[in-house]
Amino acid sequence: RSKHCSFSDYFAMLQLVLGDSRTSVKIVRLLSTTLVAYASWKILQIGRWIVFGQGRFILFPHRYNLPPVVPVGRFESLRHLSKEARFPLYQYEYFKKYGPVIIIPFVIPRLLVVISDPDVAKVVTEGDPQKNIPESDKFLPVYQSFFESFLPTPSMISKATYSEGPVNGWYWARKAMAPAFATNYLSEKLECLDRTMKKAKLCLDKYDELGQDMDLSEFLLRLTLDFICSSMFDFDLNSLDEVFGGDKADGTKFLRAFQTVIRERTRNYIGPQISFLSYFSKSMRESLEARKHIADIGMKILDKFSKSGTKRDDHSIIGHLVRAPYYSSRERCTDVMIFLLAGHDTTAFSLSWILVEVAKNPRVASLVVEELNKANPENGFMHKEKLSSLHYLDCVVKEGMRLHPVAPTSSIRVAIADLDFGKFVIPKGSVCAISNYSLHRHGISRPDEFIPERWFETDPEIQQLKKIFRPFSKGLRRCIGENLAMLELKLVLAYMLQKYEFTLVKEPTQIFAMTLKPSGARVTVRARR
Repeated sequence: RSKHCSFSDYFAMLQLVLGDSRTSVKIVRLLSTTLVAYASWKILQIGRWIVFGQGRFILFPHRYNLPPVVPVGRFESLRHLSKEARFPLYQYEYFKKYGPVIIIPFVIPRLLVVISDPDVAKVVTEGDPQKNIPESDKFLPVYQSFFESFLPTPSMISKATYSEGPVNGWYWARKAMAPAFATNYLSEKLECLDRTMKKAKLCLDKYDELGQDMDLSEFLLRLTLDFICSSMFDFDLNSLDEVFGGDKADGTKFLRAFQTVIRERTRNYIGPQISFLSYFSKSMRESLEARKHIADIGMKILDKFSKSGTKRDDHSIIGHLVRAPYYSSRERCTDVMIFLLAGHDTTAFSLSWILVEVAKNPRVASLVVEELNKANPENGFMHKEKLSSLHYLDCVVKEGMRLHPVAPTSSIRVAIADLDFGKFVIPKGSVCAISNYSLHRHGISRPDEFIPERWFETDPEIQQLKKIFRPFSKGLRRCIGENLAMLELKLVLAYMLQKYEFTLVKEPTQIFAMTLKPSGARVTVRARR
């Protein structure tokens, strides 16, 4: 009963109870050994959870029947993401081995559930009205951390879906911008694409004349950057003017700054850029300088529009941005750059992957050219109205985007409630990553082959294809520029494939650095006679 009873006193009392001192010593030693062994086992289990993400009893009760856990270390997963830049490819290997819904240990204090099942992905991104489950919101720390590497203030992508007022939330920003992307107004932007393609033709003709091969992704990045900036913001970056050399154009400076930030961000994927560390890291200093340059270009775009006196009609994207409520011009500048950042490289890499596949498949190339010659015998810039007759080109575009989704992890959400799918439960608060790279291969035959004919309406797998195909995500937070991107993809491909023949010189390597890039792809260009 004493409050100050020592261990020796307990030992003496145990001896009185047990009698023989030798027996009591043996029992105490056995109990002590058992206690130490049990504590060591628990410590090892905690360590295993820290390193490998296993041991669900630490975070969740036994009542949860969780998806299978991939036996890979947390820091190995980080290496796959940052150093190797091939995380989606590893996800695909896990998908084939462990199933379409898996837990991958990662360096975050939540469960990372990677989803490649279309039914589960639909519930996460669109909700389930029958079970009264709303759409799950984005996992904002990931988006905030990443986009703060480029921009100094939160963007519409990194904001919560709803807010109390008309400024903070994503919903209000989306509502303000949506009319500018309506299908009825897209034709007004095609004049900019026509001008951009005339510049691109001069470059392609010169490559043909010189007989040089070209970096396909680099060329298409310049093309899409010039088009996005001129069509959305009425601002010329002129990056195509310096395809063969030069560093004076804003477009060239922007691309170099963008690549500098991407390189540093991929190398250091955890946490935002911390300015005081720039004193110790040359690459971080360069990244911070590049970020400032990107923001300066955004302010240039806004300043030019405000001084031009251009009529701010309902069809202008920059006009909608200027009219939308923001706390400061810096926040408005951030959303200007979000459209520029997110719009140019995704489209460029999609074009690159599709052209690579067409160059590797002469049969597909001949069928596309035959269709284009019938629809557009004058061989000029394709009008929007003619696209509806290009059924095979549409199949080629969809198959390229299925096989090489440039957003291989299209959406990262937080489970808003316990999601019970019968065989397993995704607990509330889990981070759910939709793996488009694996999802686009779910439930179809020969999933790793480029077969445009699988998109014919008569194909037996067409319904499954429509179910798994989601390159722009789904739900409220799907890509706002989907219509513009698809129109740009088809028109650029129609123009380039009808006028030029592309021969693959060097196969690309799949690199994941925010988007899935065909790194190293080189082609030769020859004008069709």
